[in-house]
Amino acid sequence: KELPGTNKVRLVYRITDTGIGMSPDYMKDMYNPFSRAVDTRVNHVRGSGLGLSIVKELVDLMGGHIEVQSEVGKGTAFTVSFDFPYVETVEEAPTEEISLDSAKGMHLLVAEDNDLNYEVAEELLAMYGVTCERAENGAICVGKFQKAPEGTYDAILMDMQMPVMNGLEATRSIRMLETGRAHKIPIIGLTANAFSTDVAACLKAGMNQHMAKPFDVKKLLQALIGMKR
Repeated sequence: KELPGTNKVRLVYRITDTGIGMSPDYMKDMYNPFSRAVDTRVNHVRGSGLGLSIVKELVDLMGGHIEVQSEVGKGTAFTVSFDFPYVETVEEAPTEEISLDSAKGMHLLVAEDNDLNYEVAEELLAMYGVTCERAENGAICVGKFQKAPEGTYDAILMDMQMPVMNGLEATRSIRMLETGRAHKIPIIGLTANAFSTDVAACLKAGMNQHMAKPFDVKKLLQALIGMKR
């Protein structure tokens, strides 16, 4: 909506659910890093407790405001608002679009310990003719890559938080292998951690690129095609 007396417009996003809700005690600390509610109904679900912390930091960086209403047993509603100045419409110069047809036939090694995350990635990529092979943790990923004949995998999608060996350790291990392909294979880090320090850590470990979860499959494929050119 327009803000009277200013050259700004306010964008408001409201996200609601009918889930288990949050207690008033937990809501006092919900934006703190690594904070998770103690609830026997969801304790089995793995997570780092960084989601709301990241959201709050991003909203603050953009000068926005976030509010929450929640009731245990009934659900939660988040409202996020941003004030932006009007800008004149500028026609952008046409950019070259990479045809996703080039991705058809690619075979990826996907390091992902979460069953659902892997199934979603596999289904999305299959829509574009891309096949996957799963490694349930970083150590398995390194082992599969090391044993596979050259040319088996076109790229590696690397989750960050995995048991046994995380994504950073796995990437460093692959890059240290004494084979030329170990230095050339494209590795893209996929993680919910979107802080600049996390991106820098991915690149320093030897990854070619970082993408935040949930990833945009078209952007992912465009990145992979670009790396193969």
